[in-house]
Amino acid sequence: MMITVEDVLAALRAVQDPELGRDLVSLNMVTGVEIREDTVRVTVNLTTPACPLETDIDQQCRQALLSLPGVNQAEVHFTSWRR
Repeated sequence: MMITVEDVLAALRAVQDPELGRDLVSLNMVTGVEIREDTVRVTVNLTTPACPLETDIDQQCRQALLSLPGVNQAEVHFTSWRR
């Protein structure tokens, strides 16, 4: 089964920013998606460079991505908004 960017974004809609209470996709925090065979890499733009909830967001993203059929590896990279 071929994994698409739309599949990845749909899975990440289940991940909410704990402080803002909205999903990462609708907040435009997912800025990159790369799919290679059974590996999905995403880039998430955090609101602050020292986000105390980064670990929680990382775990939720990985769990959501690994729930997709055909995904065996999930990588989450973080950047932060420039102000």
